Amino acid sequence: MPGNPLLSVILIAYNHEKYIRRALDSILMQRVDFPFEVLVAEDCSTDSTPEILKEYAARRPDLFHLILHPQNVGVVKNSRDARKRCRGKYIAVLEGDDYWTDPLKLQKQFDFMESHPDFSACAHEIAFVDDEGRPRSGFAFRHFTEDQICTLDDVEKGLHAGQSSTLMYKNVFLDFTEEQDRDYCACECVPDLKLMLLLTLHGPVFRINEVMSAYRYVTDSDSGSWSAYSHNNNLSLSYLKWADECVKMADKVFGRKIEFREYRIDAGYHAWVELLKKPSKENAAIFAEVFRRSKDKAAVIERIITGTLSYPVRRIKKAAAGKSR
Repeated sequence: MPGNPLLSVILIAYNHEKYIRRALDSILMQRVDFPFEVLVAEDCSTDSTPEILKEYAARRPDLFHLILHPQNVGVVKNSRDARKRCRGKYIAVLEGDDYWTDPLKLQKQFDFMESHPDFSACAHEIAFVDDEGRPRSGFAFRHFTEDQICTLDDVEKGLHAGQSSTLMYKNVFLDFTEEQDRDYCACECVPDLKLMLLLTLHGPVFRINEVMSAYRYVTDSDSGSWSAYSHNNNLSLSYLKWADECVKMADKVFGRKIEFREYRIDAGYHAWVELLKKPSKENAAIFAEVFRRSKDKAAVIERIITGTLSYPVRRIKKAAAGKSR
């Protein structure tokens, strides 16, 4: 498609030989009336991922632009390198193990962004699939807001508008100074949370109530996927660190004062839940450390009590919903 791209799609790939073709095909099926580019950030995979990417790039050299790292640089540097090359007015991201399911996904989001300049981004609903691409029922991200509009207040509670592969957002990085870019990248936080904070600092995020992509949730610790990592690790202490990093970044990069108070409270509750699920010295130590660092211990205790008391009710409702299907 001729002309400068209005959208830059970033495809993150690392050891995704089992999944990458479906991700690439879901990009190729997109029907749009605007020019876009695809920057494929390949992080020195040890499987056949690079060869598959070269195959697709040879077929569509006008669309796919490969960034092949000669050595592994990690997901943060890999993503940053691709992001700094984006020329589009908007950016969309697709992880190599996820895929888009609606051929009009990009067009629908582009149309919304063009007609709603006050919004920083547009997200949508997702379907969950397992390692083999089969529907995974009874699973949902608990940190997604139930509202159609996600604001900074929501992000401070740890809520998101959508998973990264559902987003199309303004390329706010085009206006970054080198200092801002350096400070943003120095923020040691899970990328989805950091990005959602950045976007809501620039405006609200809208969520289209349509499923337009699939998130592959796997638990195999050797898969290298985020879902596997989060499933197999107690991240309660990380949550506190991410909150501190986000507070620091918002202040240093944009001069905005935020607290992440409810997010920190939920970190305490999460540490408690992990201890109940898997009683161990390690999880007990994590809970003790999270509670020690809590700035509002009374609120953490209250959250633990209310959450624990409501747990049987949630289990009963979940079981009833499963039987009704």
